[in-house]
Amino acid sequence: MQELTEEHNAPFLMVYGDTNDGKSTSIIRTVPKPIYCISTEGDALKSVAVCKALGEKMEVGVDIKIVMPDSHEDIMNTLNRMLLANRERRIKGLPFKFNTVLFDSGTYHMNCKLAIRVEDDRNAEREGIDKGKLSAMTKTDWTEVNTVNSQMARLTDLLKSIANEGVMVIMTAQMQYDPKWNNELEAAPCFNYKDYNKALKGYFDYIGYVIPNIDKESGKVKYPPKLSFSGKQGYLVKWRGVQPEYLITKFDLSKIFSWFAEKGKEEVETTPTTEMVDVVDKALEAKKGTSFSDIDY
Repeated sequence: MQELTEEHNAPFLMVYGDTNDGKSTSIIRTVPKPIYCISTEGDALKSVAVCKALGEKMEVGVDIKIVMPDSHEDIMNTLNRMLLANRERRIKGLPFKFNTVLFDSGTYHMNCKLAIRVEDDRNAEREGIDKGKLSAMTKTDWTEVNTVNSQMARLTDLLKSIANEGVMVIMTAQMQYDPKWNNELEAAPCFNYKDYNKALKGYFDYIGYVIPNIDKESGKVKYPPKLSFSGKQGYLVKWRGVQPEYLITKFDLSKIFSWFAEKGKEEVETTPTTEMVDVVDKALEAKKGTSFSDIDY
């Protein structure tokens, strides 16, 4: 059993909204840095460019590290290594190299990348008259559905484990209106497999949706948008713990989760010595005979 302390307390958050509502840009602008961004679509640099255009001082490789995974296994292996490295650093009393992990986006990874991967695995073994047919390749069966749901649940659990070590973890998602899996909702995150949708409130500590700030004259998106944790509109939301006075507020995660952001500032002020870093690096290299010397976590 692992004893939990205040060090382990960090937000595990899902943010969803329509395309170009300002989800990724607002997250990158307002979360504690440095950020480790897993960009499943490979377009996170566009959000960084918007941040710079808005006057933010941000350097890729320093304030934010952006990676695009090669496969689902690549994501899982990377996050497992990060979890082990963070656990070692916490035990040794050292600050994490990244205060925030951004998974952008969960919708694209599940509905596109993961679904295609499962289809490819299934079709590699297809024989007979259906072999090579596009119509057969895209048929959905329960094996595929269960595999995608299971793998996405495993990914979510791993992200949650990293949050439990004291790192803010955020997953973004697209919005779908009138979701078929819950007729009582006006809108919810867009995932093609209903079992995962139904479990979202059990997985995440906080679920909020973006209310865009649109200029009435030009029709252009203005920053910042608003972030809502209010269920009055019939959208899927969640706020765990004591609710704040306002559940709809300016999209500023450092203020919404000020208790975490302030804790991060205190930890950054304590800069580890070279000797302290060497101790942790050696411990990581010795971990189960695995070399972590080339992993920047």
